Amino acid sequence: MTTMLSTVIDDQAKAGLFNEYFVSVGRPNNGFIPSCSSNTQSRLDSVEINESNVVAAIKKLKNNYTSGPDGLTPLFFKRLQHVIVKLLQLFTISCSL
Repeated sequence: MTTMLSTVIDDQAKAGLFNEYFVSVGRPNNGFIPSCSSNTQSRLDSVEINESNVVAAIKKLKNNYTSGPDGLTPLFFKRLQHVIVKLLQLFTISCSL
């Protein structure tokens, strides 16, 4: 059996195709509504930058990985790990003032 593929360019047709797909893979409503906590008062009061933890995390980065959305490669972090720690510590001090 062969299937013919075609390009859909109309927005309404695209929405219809997405709807057909998600209806086919979705689950029927079982009527169960999960309870959610209304406690939204959590807050981060402090951040502790520990030089050995930061350096250890940077050392775990794989050299052959590509850069992230910021364009910085793991090699960049590895070469500047001690500078990064000092900058993070300065940031922590300025935030706590």
